[in-house]
Amino acid sequence: MVRCEDPLRAEVERLRTELCMREAEYDELMCQRRPEVMAEYMLAIGHLELRLYRLRCDCARLARRIDMLRAALNRGDAPDTEAIDAVLDAEFAEFEKTVRQMIGELNDALARRDMEALTPEEAREIREVYYRVVKRLHPDVNPGSGPEMLEMYTRAVEMYRRGDLVGLRIIEAALADPSSLPDSAQLLEAERDRLRDLLDKLSARIREVEASHPFDKVPLLRDPELLARRRAELEGAIADMEERRG
Repeated sequence: MVRCEDPLRAEVERLRTELCMREAEYDELMCQRRPEVMAEYMLAIGHLELRLYRLRCDCARLARRIDMLRAALNRGDAPDTEAIDAVLDAEFAEFEKTVRQMIGELNDALARRDMEALTPEEAREIREVYYRVVKRLHPDVNPGSGPEMLEMYTRAVEMYRRGDLVGLRIIEAALADPSSLPDSAQLLEAERDRLRDLLDKLSARIREVEASHPFDKVPLLRDPELLARRRAELEGAIADMEERRG
Protein backbone atom coordinates (compact mmCIF):
# COMPACT_ATOMS: atom_id res chain seq x y z
CA MET A 1 0.00 0.00 0.00
CA VAL A 2 1.35 3.41 -0.98
CA ARG A 3 1.18 5.94 1.84
CA CYS A 4 0.11 9.50 1.06
CA GLU A 5 3.51 10.69 2.29
CA ASP A 6 5.42 8.59 -0.28
CA PRO A 7 5.00 10.89 -3.35
CA LEU A 8 5.74 13.89 -1.15
CA ARG A 9 8.82 12.19 0.24
CA ALA A 10 10.00 11.42 -3.29
CA GLU A 11 9.51 15.07 -4.30
CA VAL A 12 11.47 16.31 -1.29
CA GLU A 13 14.28 13.90 -2.15
CA ARG A 14 14.24 15.17 -5.74
CA LEU A 15 14.30 18.79 -4.59
CA ARG A 16 17.19 18.10 -2.23
CA THR A 17 19.15 16.50 -5.04
CA GLU A 18 18.38 19.39 -7.37
CA LEU A 19 19.36 21.92 -4.70
CA CYS A 20 22.66 20.10 -4.16
CA MET A 21 23.35 20.20 -7.88
CA ARG A 22 22.53 23.91 -8.09
CA GLU A 23 24.62 24.69 -4.99
CA ALA A 24 27.55 22.82 -6.53
CA GLU A 25 26.96 24.70 -9.79
CA TYR A 26 26.97 28.04 -7.98
CA ASP A 27 30.13 27.20 -6.04
CA GLU A 28 31.84 26.06 -9.24
CA LEU A 29 30.78 29.35 -10.82
CA MET A 30 32.22 31.41 -7.96
CA CYS A 31 35.19 29.28 -6.89
CA GLN A 32 36.42 27.93 -10.22
CA ARG A 33 34.98 29.55 -13.33
CA ARG A 34 34.85 33.15 -12.07
CA PRO A 35 38.50 33.20 -10.88
CA GLU A 36 39.57 31.54 -14.14
CA VAL A 37 37.78 34.10 -16.30
CA MET A 38 38.95 36.97 -14.08
CA ALA A 39 42.56 35.77 -14.33
CA GLU A 40 42.30 35.45 -18.09
CA TYR A 41 40.78 38.93 -18.34
CA MET A 42 43.32 40.62 -16.05
CA LEU A 43 46.28 39.03 -17.85
CA ALA A 44 44.86 39.86 -21.28
CA ILE A 45 43.76 43.48 -20.84
CA GLY A 46 42.85 44.11 -17.20
CA HIS A 47 46.42 45.08 -16.33
CA LEU A 48 46.26 47.75 -19.04
CA GLU A 49 42.96 49.05 -17.66
CA LEU A 50 44.58 49.24 -14.22
CA ARG A 51 47.53 51.21 -15.60
CA LEU A 52 45.23 53.61 -17.47
CA TYR A 53 42.98 54.08 -14.44
CA ARG A 54 45.94 54.90 -12.21
CA LEU A 55 47.26 57.40 -14.75
CA ARG A 56 43.88 59.11 -14.95
CA CYS A 57 43.69 59.27 -11.15
CA ASP A 58 47.21 60.71 -10.95
CA CYS A 59 46.45 63.32 -13.58
CA ALA A 60 43.13 64.28 -11.98
CA ARG A 61 44.76 64.58 -8.56
CA LEU A 62 47.63 66.66 -9.95
CA ALA A 63 45.18 69.00 -11.73
CA ARG A 64 43.13 69.37 -8.54
CA ARG A 65 46.27 70.07 -6.51
CA ILE A 66 47.35 72.79 -8.94
CA ASP A 67 43.88 74.39 -8.73
CA MET A 68 44.00 74.42 -4.93
CA LEU A 69 47.51 75.89 -4.88
CA ARG A 70 46.48 78.64 -7.33
CA ALA A 71 43.36 79.38 -5.29
CA ALA A 72 45.46 79.87 -2.17
CA LEU A 73 47.91 82.14 -3.98
CA ASN A 74 45.06 84.15 -5.51
CA ARG A 75 43.73 84.77 -2.01
CA GLY A 76 47.17 85.95 -0.96
CA ASP A 77 47.66 82.96 1.35
CA ALA A 78 50.68 80.73 1.65
CA PRO A 79 49.56 77.30 0.41
CA ASP A 80 49.19 74.74 3.21
CA THR A 81 50.41 71.65 1.37
CA GLU A 82 49.60 69.28 4.24
CA ALA A 83 46.01 70.49 4.36
CA ILE A 84 45.75 70.28 0.58
CA ASP A 85 47.06 66.70 0.62
CA ALA A 86 44.54 65.79 3.35
CA VAL A 87 41.68 67.17 1.23
CA LEU A 88 42.97 65.32 -1.82
CA ASP A 89 43.25 62.08 0.15
CA ALA A 90 39.61 62.40 1.16
CA GLU A 91 38.41 63.38 -2.32
CA PHE A 92 40.27 60.54 -4.04
CA ALA A 93 39.63 57.85 -1.42
CA GLU A 94 37.14 55.97 -3.61
CA PHE A 95 39.53 56.09 -6.55
CA GLU A 96 42.30 54.63 -4.39
CA LYS A 97 39.91 51.93 -3.18
CA THR A 98 39.20 50.94 -6.78
CA VAL A 99 42.92 50.90 -7.57
CA ARG A 100 43.58 48.57 -4.60
CA GLN A 101 40.77 46.29 -5.73
CA MET A 102 42.16 46.11 -9.27
CA ILE A 103 45.65 45.43 -7.94
CA GLY A 104 44.23 42.61 -5.82
CA GLU A 105 42.53 41.12 -8.87
CA LEU A 106 45.78 41.30 -10.82
CA ASN A 107 47.70 39.65 -7.98
CA ASP A 108 45.08 36.89 -7.82
CA ALA A 109 45.41 36.41 -11.58
CA LEU A 110 49.19 36.12 -11.33
CA ALA A 111 48.90 33.68 -8.42
CA ARG A 112 46.36 31.56 -10.30
CA ARG A 113 48.64 31.47 -13.34
CA ASP A 114 51.34 29.95 -11.14
CA MET A 115 49.03 27.37 -9.53
CA GLU A 116 49.50 23.73 -10.44
CA ALA A 117 46.54 22.88 -12.66
CA LEU A 118 44.46 19.77 -12.10
CA THR A 119 44.42 17.15 -14.81
CA PRO A 120 41.09 16.70 -16.66
CA GLU A 121 40.48 13.53 -14.63
CA GLU A 122 41.21 15.33 -11.36
CA ALA A 123 39.01 18.27 -12.38
CA ARG A 124 36.13 15.87 -13.02
CA GLU A 125 36.73 14.03 -9.74
CA ILE A 126 36.89 17.21 -7.66
CA ARG A 127 33.50 18.29 -9.01
CA GLU A 128 32.02 14.89 -8.17
CA VAL A 129 33.53 14.76 -4.69
CA TYR A 130 32.48 18.33 -3.99
CA TYR A 131 28.90 17.55 -5.03
CA ARG A 132 28.77 14.67 -2.55
CA VAL A 133 30.26 16.87 0.18
CA VAL A 134 27.68 19.58 -0.51
CA LYS A 135 24.92 16.99 -0.23
CA ARG A 136 26.17 16.00 3.21
CA LEU A 137 27.16 19.41 4.60
CA HIS A 138 25.34 22.33 2.98
CA PRO A 139 23.17 24.05 5.64
CA ASP A 140 20.31 24.63 3.17
CA VAL A 141 20.11 20.92 2.47
CA ASN A 142 20.78 19.91 6.09
CA PRO A 143 19.15 22.66 8.17
CA GLY A 144 19.61 20.77 11.44
CA SER A 145 23.38 20.41 11.23
CA GLY A 146 25.49 21.92 14.00
CA PRO A 147 28.31 24.50 13.94
CA GLU A 148 30.98 21.81 13.52
CA MET A 149 29.39 20.65 10.26
CA LEU A 150 29.05 24.26 9.09
CA GLU A 151 32.76 24.82 9.78
CA MET A 152 33.59 21.69 7.81
CA TYR A 153 31.46 22.95 4.92
CA THR A 154 33.32 26.29 4.98
CA ARG A 155 36.61 24.41 4.84
CA ALA A 156 35.32 22.31 1.94
CA VAL A 157 34.38 25.44 -0.05
CA GLU A 158 37.86 26.87 0.49
CA MET A 159 39.45 23.56 -0.57
CA TYR A 160 37.32 23.55 -3.70
CA ARG A 161 38.37 27.13 -4.46
CA ARG A 162 42.04 26.13 -4.15
CA GLY A 163 41.59 22.91 -6.11
CA ASP A 164 42.55 20.80 -3.08
CA LEU A 165 41.28 17.40 -4.20
CA VAL A 166 43.09 15.50 -1.43
CA GLY A 167 41.52 17.69 1.26
CA LEU A 168 38.03 17.15 -0.16
CA ARG A 169 38.62 13.40 -0.28
CA ILE A 170 39.51 13.49 3.42
CA ILE A 171 36.38 15.46 4.30
CA GLU A 172 34.17 13.10 2.30
CA ALA A 173 35.69 10.09 4.03
CA ALA A 174 34.98 11.63 7.45
CA LEU A 175 31.30 12.35 6.82
CA ALA A 176 28.41 10.35 8.21
CA ASP A 177 25.28 9.44 6.29
CA PRO A 178 22.96 12.27 5.18
CA SER A 179 20.22 13.37 7.56
CA SER A 180 16.91 11.54 7.25
CA LEU A 181 13.71 13.12 5.97
CA PRO A 182 10.85 14.21 8.25
CA ASP A 183 8.12 11.62 8.89
CA SER A 184 4.87 13.55 8.87
CA ALA A 185 3.13 14.88 5.76
CA GLN A 186 2.95 18.36 7.31
CA LEU A 187 6.72 18.49 7.89
CA LEU A 188 7.39 17.09 4.44
CA GLU A 189 5.23 19.81 2.88
CA ALA A 190 7.09 22.48 4.84
CA GLU A 191 10.43 21.03 3.72
CA ARG A 192 9.24 20.88 0.11
CA ASP A 193 8.19 24.54 0.19
CA ARG A 194 11.48 25.57 1.82
CA LEU A 195 13.50 23.74 -0.84
CA ARG A 196 11.46 25.22 -3.68
CA ASP A 197 12.03 28.72 -2.33
CA LEU A 198 15.78 28.12 -1.97
CA LEU A 199 15.99 26.75 -5.52
CA ASP A 200 14.23 29.80 -6.95
CA LYS A 201 16.53 32.18 -5.10
CA LEU A 202 19.67 30.25 -5.98
CA SER A 203 18.73 30.03 -9.67
CA ALA A 204 18.20 33.81 -9.72
CA ARG A 205 21.59 34.31 -8.08
CA ILE A 206 23.30 32.10 -10.67
CA ARG A 207 21.70 34.05 -13.52
CA GLU A 208 22.83 37.32 -11.93
CA VAL A 209 26.43 36.13 -11.57
CA GLU A 210 26.58 34.82 -15.13
CA ALA A 211 25.44 38.22 -16.43
CA SER A 212 27.98 40.21 -14.38
CA HIS A 213 31.72 40.95 -14.58
CA PRO A 214 33.90 39.13 -15.59
CA PHE A 215 31.52 36.77 -17.42
CA ASP A 216 30.23 39.66 -19.53
CA LYS A 217 33.76 39.95 -20.93
CA VAL A 218 33.91 36.35 -22.20
CA PRO A 219 32.80 37.28 -25.77
CA LEU A 220 35.65 39.80 -25.89
CA LEU A 221 38.18 37.27 -24.60
CA ARG A 222 37.07 34.69 -27.16
CA ASP A 223 37.38 37.08 -30.14
CA PRO A 224 41.08 37.67 -31.02
CA GLU A 225 40.26 40.59 -33.29
CA LEU A 226 38.15 42.41 -30.71
CA LEU A 227 40.73 41.66 -28.02
CA ALA A 228 43.59 43.06 -30.12
CA ARG A 229 41.54 46.17 -30.91
CA ARG A 230 40.72 46.76 -27.24
CA ARG A 231 44.35 46.25 -26.25
CA ALA A 232 45.46 48.77 -28.89
CA GLU A 233 42.87 51.29 -27.64
CA LEU A 234 44.13 50.96 -24.07
CA GLU A 235 47.78 51.21 -25.06
CA GLY A 236 47.03 54.34 -27.11
CA ALA A 237 45.12 55.91 -24.21
CA ILE A 238 47.97 55.07 -21.84
CA ALA A 239 50.51 56.71 -24.15
CA ASP A 240 48.32 59.85 -24.36
CA MET A 241 47.94 60.05 -20.57
CA GLU A 242 51.66 59.56 -19.97
CA GLU A 243 52.41 62.34 -22.43
CA ARG A 244 49.92 64.67 -20.71
CA ARG A 245 51.38 63.86 -17.30
CA GLY A 246 54.80 64.75 -18.66
